[in-house]
Amino acid sequence: MDLIKVVLSPLVQGLQYRHKHSQSIHVVNHHIKFMLEFLFESAIIKERGIAALANIEEQAIRLDYIKIRTVAIAINPTDLHHTSGAGVVGSILGCDISGVVEEVGIQCKSDAEKGDYVYGNSLEDGAFAEFALVRDGHTAKMPENLSFEEATTLGVGVTTIGQSLYMTMKLPLPAELPLKDRSFLLVCGGGSATGTLAIQYAKLSGMTVVTTASPENLELVKSRGADIVFDYHDPRCSHLIKEYTKGTLH
Repeated sequence: MDLIKVVLSPLVQGLQYRHKHSQSIHVVNHHIKFMLEFLFESAIIKERGIAALANIEEQAIRLDYIKIRTVAIAINPTDLHHTSGAGVVGSILGCDISGVVEEVGIQCKSDAEKGDYVYGNSLEDGAFAEFALVRDGHTAKMPENLSFEEATTLGVGVTTIGQSLYMTMKLPLPAELPLKDRSFLLVCGGGSATGTLAIQYAKLSGMTVVTTASPENLELVKSRGADIVFDYHDPRCSHLIKEYTKGTLH
């Protein structure tokens, strides 16, 4: 699954501009102040197959949710699917988000506090808005070496890998190392956003990572920790993988 990084998208830039200049408006006109406090701009499903910007009422914080002031967002294929058929008309689009914690629900168990820099995914309420509600447990604090734009690409990808490797495949968690033997794990499409994450997590779990990629992504996947890379354009690709792993892949 490819995640397309949105570097301070026009949507977010516009929201930041309006917020920056809202104080002077508050002084002049109380009606405008009321509108700015209770309406915020978001990207919604306007009608089936069409997305649009719209001003909607700000969502109230729920008990076990965290409200985030959006700084950056990332686009996933699922956003298109929601627009074209899976989503509800009028709902906010988007999953991946990074930003600043604005408010924390009273039943949240995480250590998030107002002002924290966080990233995560808003799978229920939508992320493409000035403010987003994210369920507690679906965010993480940003490490200092990541920008908002970099961090926002991780939410859906990390969740996908976590479900695939640790919930479905039952790989050992890094805390359970060392392993007695290093099993092979095949990552198809190692050059994709999710593929590069899968390689890194699999290595942390002690696996010998076999992956496929195009020639232009060879150095990328190696830099992420792949033990060996096969060109998926090669008609012998599957045979070479089977030979390398001695038929132990299932």
